[in-house]
Amino acid sequence: MDKTKIRGTDLICGSLFLLLGIYILVAAFQMPLRGSFAGVINVWYVSPALFPIIIGIGMILLAIGILRHALKEGGIQQLKQIIEERKKTPILNEKSIRFASILLPLLTMVYVNLTRMDFFFAVALFLSFTIPVFYYNSLPIMKKMLLLYSCAMALIFILAITQLDRIIKPHFFYFMDSIALILLVVLNVSTFRLVKKNAPEQRKKLRQLFLISYFTPILLTVMFRFFLRVPLPYEGAMTDLMIEIQFLLRHLRG
Repeated sequence: MDKTKIRGTDLICGSLFLLLGIYILVAAFQMPLRGSFAGVINVWYVSPALFPIIIGIGMILLAIGILRHALKEGGIQQLKQIIEERKKTPILNEKSIRFASILLPLLTMVYVNLTRMDFFFAVALFLSFTIPVFYYNSLPIMKKMLLLYSCAMALIFILAITQLDRIIKPHFFYFMDSIALILLVVLNVSTFRLVKKNAPEQRKKLRQLFLISYFTPILLTVMFRFFLRVPLPYEGAMTDLMIEIQFLLRHLRG
């Protein structure tokens, strides 16, 4: 980044840190600072709110320091310059597409998919998009894959907003897993065709990338669910299948 614009961006970052620090403090003070639980009296310094309060205060102080320095070094003028340049720049430029390709999969996986479909499918969808897109580093592939992935996530988001997934779940428990499986197949086939068209010499490498996209969530599921005994955010078709395989192996050994 141009050093003449750093103080302008400091104003933006400092403001975001300030708001985040205030939010953390507000949430922390809603936790009990002291009280009696199961006959044990807890004092303030063992409260679960203590660490978030320290983090929140630290972020606020940090943000105030950044804002103060930015204002002192002409941050307002630099911020105006950045805004004027942004107005002249098309919204759908390479930087915005790359940023969306990072942010969209991450947000949808954490806030939508992990709580509504099997852990395997949530992670596989994320990796099946991000690994090929950033490995090939081709803007035409990235644009088309981002559009396809956005449509797929829009479908899941609509199901979540309308609560259709919750309504159908009692009648078909694996409904969201089935939707995720269909989207995963469509995503993989579309990626294969795009790579075949835009980077035919890299087609063989795509198979390895897909194997990584599938092997990673399987390994994580086995490790957390069966070795560490940690419940997954949502256990659906793939986890149930692994449980059945575990029982079958135990039965064959016994």
